Amino acid sequence: MRYSCPGNVRELENVIRCAVATKKSGMIETSDLPSRVLTAPKESMDLSGFNPLKACVQNTTREQIERALRETGGHAGEAAKLLHIGKRTLYRRMKELGL
Repeated sequence: MRYSCPGNVRELENVIRCAVATKKSGMIETSDLPSRVLTAPKESMDLSGFNPLKACVQNTTREQIERALRETGGHAGEAAKLLHIGKRTLYRRMKELGL
């Protein structure tokens, strides 16, 4: 309630989408929200050029790729099958994320 939400509805939507994407199960709680929402004073928020949804998607993608690779013992082909993507797509995403 205290957060000024400088990006208005669009930013609020991105914060909620990020929380939903990273939440394992259950209801979204305060601890699931980004620290910038919880700690920054209303007037100090400046998110120009920042896309929290993109960062959230990248983090989630990284976590899922790392998990799939761990579960398959590093076998890219099997990891790609677990992720329901092609092997080339997996390699491209790994390169993009620096994995």
